[in-house]
Amino acid sequence: MNIKIENLTFFYPGNKKPSLKDINLEIKEGEIVSIFGESGSGKSTLLRLLAGLEHKGSGTIDMDGVRVLGPNSFVQPEKRGVGMVFQDYALFPNMNIEKNIAFGLNKMSNDKKKARVKEMLELVNLEVFAKKYPHELSGGQQQRVALARALAPAPGCLLLDEPFSNLDTDLQVRIRGELKEILLKAKVTTIFVTHDRADVRALADRVAVLCEGIMVNLGTVEETIDQ
Repeated sequence: MNIKIENLTFFYPGNKKPSLKDINLEIKEGEIVSIFGESGSGKSTLLRLLAGLEHKGSGTIDMDGVRVLGPNSFVQPEKRGVGMVFQDYALFPNMNIEKNIAFGLNKMSNDKKKARVKEMLELVNLEVFAKKYPHELSGGQQQRVALARALAPAPGCLLLDEPFSNLDTDLQVRIRGELKEILLKAKVTTIFVTHDRADVRALADRVAVLCEGIMVNLGTVEETIDQ
């Protein structure tokens, strides 16, 4: 999925200062882009606008040439072809792993659904945990389940909200490498928000740096984070 953001500005109700101001960003199909910034920089707001969870911004967002946000346009989240992994993973505790992954595949036949779940379990290397429940898995394994569930419907774009914030430091190092490998295999356009430079270095092709709602830098890791 190709994404084009033009002149995007967003105010939360009651705030005189915009959370985002005049954001312009183009993302190519298959690219992994980090939205980097400190707390309050507007990075999670941008992710929510891309997902369709906020819709009162001015400016435009186009996805594969379709205007999903604009003055007279708003495409509902479920129709955008976007998958999202939240910070807390939001797994269903009463469902086993394969049922969690299959949750968004209701329009598929049972045979196709089973095949897709199997494919996703293999992608995230969790085949032996198919019948386990979320509480029986480690934090890193739960993250991979959430990733598999988001990828199962074959979205054009994957959105990740602080993907490593709930993992301890040692686990973060290992999981970063695993996640990059999974994303490259999936060949999906990926946008992730983070405040951690190590996340950016491990995953991103390009970085958009936000400060107080303004994009102050855009480029490779070397041009932005490591300059």
